Amino acid sequence: MEIQNENYITAVEVLLERYNSTKNTDHLETIHNILSKPQISFHFADDIFNRLNETLISKNFDEIQKGHMEDKTGIAEFPVVGEDNNYSSIRAVVVKDGTNNVDIDDKITNKKELFHTIRFVQDEIQRYLCDVDGITKDITILNWGLTISIREHLLKGTKYEPANNNFKIKGTSLHFAAVVACVSKLFNLPINPCYIFTGAFDGKGEVQGITGLDEKFKLISKERPNTLKIFIPPKSKFNSQEQSLISSSTKFIEVENVSQLIEKVFNRKIQDIAKLDLDNRKKLARARIWAEYVGEKEITFSTDYDLKTEVRKCIVLHFIRPADDPTAFKIFPIDKVYQEFNGLNSDFIIFEGAVVNHYTGQLMTSNDYRQSDSIFGVRLGKSSEVIVFAAPRGSILLGYKCNFF
Repeated sequence: MEIQNENYITAVEVLLERYNSTKNTDHLETIHNILSKPQISFHFADDIFNRLNETLISKNFDEIQKGHMEDKTGIAEFPVVGEDNNYSSIRAVVVKDGTNNVDIDDKITNKKELFHTIRFVQDEIQRYLCDVDGITKDITILNWGLTISIREHLLKGTKYEPANNNFKIKGTSLHFAAVVACVSKLFNLPINPCYIFTGAFDGKGEVQGITGLDEKFKLISKERPNTLKIFIPPKSKFNSQEQSLISSSTKFIEVENVSQLIEKVFNRKIQDIAKLDLDNRKKLARARIWAEYVGEKEITFSTDYDLKTEVRKCIVLHFIRPADDPTAFKIFPIDKVYQEFNGLNSDFIIFEGAVVNHYTGQLMTSNDYRQSDSIFGVRLGKSSEVIVFAAPRGSILLGYKCNFF
């Protein structure tokens, strides 16, 4: 006998109604298992399963959170309401190690806007990256190595996962979550799982308005009943009805720019987060070079062809590139090379490895070294020999070598 789809929908409605009136959490587990059987489930749409899951989430949230909430480092959640008739739900931005500066999930349709926002954050981190005393800036990031993806929040991979996985994120209100997840991933800072984010930035780190706050608040209240803070743009970016909603709840935290968001989430300014000891500075991101201030050395320069020698006292700066993964060093150009050592200058600058092959032109034409009076040398492979490949006009040292290492 053919069973009509409407009969199943009615049955589910009755079961949901009965379940909502009981505190017995085992009942809906049984209902869920029965209706999930293939011979039954194909009769009705994903929306019915989603509604079933909503009730299950609401009744069992504390248990689900304990059992299925992952480490929140690199993961930040945001609400999505009715985009392109997709099912409304909490989604998560997940940031993991990647190959390139920024790789963005195809589920995100406004990639360009998100890319510029993340690049702004990376530039801010680079600008403040220094030692714990705030004096030495010696690390230049060449490849941040981040992959940004979207998933169905903490319920992904569990029996509570929403049925509709074919979704697209068309808006820009995921920017808040993406920024926080990136900072969390890069600096290994956990994000409070009771925080939700909805807000957008422009390419200069300034906040932009968003829509649908009323619907998002209702969704958050239903799917995340223990939410402590909801990070949003300033009240002035919303209409009068939404402003009244913001005023009615202490959960809303207003944010005006990227720096303020980071500080309010992690309780530390980006300037302080980016202060790291040398070991952690050397591990940040996927590929980097660092400038080692060697100090004053007496160096003998010589040539192979006429046996001339020249002895100079030089203040030496050595740019080092770790040799662990050559494929990581493929991002070009870089905007600036960081080598600040409390105002100290360098007479002899040594490059090593792929720094020369890929970045020498950028290094030498940046503001730091344009028309420089310094001598530039490159280490030849793993040998101790350094050859001078650039020198100030009139210098006799071009082509000379020295044994430095």
